[in-house]
Amino acid sequence: MFPITAFVLRYWSRSACAVISRKTEEGSAVRAAIRQETVNAAWILASLLDVSDGGPSALLRQALLDEFEQSRRRCILLLSFLYSSASILRAGRYLFQKASDQRAYALEIVDSTVSGHLKRDLLALFESRAPAECLDRLIPWFPQSRLDQESRLREIIAWPHAWVHPWIRTCAIFAAAESEITGCAAHIRSALADPSPIVRETVAWALYKQNRPAYLEQVGMLEEDPSPQVRQLVEKLERSIIGENTMLLTVERTMILKSVEVFAGVPDEVLANLAGALEESEVPGGNEVYAKGGMGRTM
Repeated sequence: MFPITAFVLRYWSRSACAVISRKTEEGSAVRAAIRQETVNAAWILASLLDVSDGGPSALLRQALLDEFEQSRRRCILLLSFLYSSASILRAGRYLFQKASDQRAYALEIVDSTVSGHLKRDLLALFESRAPAECLDRLIPWFPQSRLDQESRLREIIAWPHAWVHPWIRTCAIFAAAESEITGCAAHIRSALADPSPIVRETVAWALYKQNRPAYLEQVGMLEEDPSPQVRQLVEKLERSIIGENTMLLTVERTMILKSVEVFAGVPDEVLANLAGALEESEVPGGNEVYAKGGMGRTM
């Protein structure tokens, strides 16, 4: 048996300290990420309550609701890195069920496993399913300003693209243009620099609809946009000036897909990705689109 020298003891001690230090740093990073998700969730809830229900804003409200649910699910995944992953992930499976007894069981796991401010924040985030009630529980630690709808839309459109999901920004631009809220015009124009094609496509349409001089100033740049999605829309908008039909926006295609039963349960942002890959075909009245028993090649 080899003797355990002082050198070996020092080596083991330093290695153990290094592992503990690394785990502590990783744990701190995970806790910071959970806190940021909670901050984002509080902002999403405030935005949701500031946006009117129905009409052009309906799609934006759904986008905010979907993002709120995704934020809560990300918190569960992050939490599984800090505590027993089996217990936390089991709680996550029950937490988002409709049955009250299953949700109560999930909350009990969180309550008995997590401690301190993290426990306080997560219970505030998870205990209530109603957005207004959940926000009331979060506000003492994550204060949020309540805004009128126009101000909230401006904020969503203007915030740095890294902070707001492209689909949420797209829906905000669509809602502002469809509601003819002129106070958002400058912010919509600035969104032409957004890296997401679906945002730039919606901005092009909004400028054409609301601010034709601004659209004409930007049309040269839009015609050279790196995304085919944007270039095709601009081409259609130019043709509409001489009386041809305008191409449907990705937002509008998403709404059409959502009305189909098979897609009813698919998140809107996923449908938006599908809608962006679709191509429109114009068929004159009276022509055959498809026939029973024929080979299907399109949707």
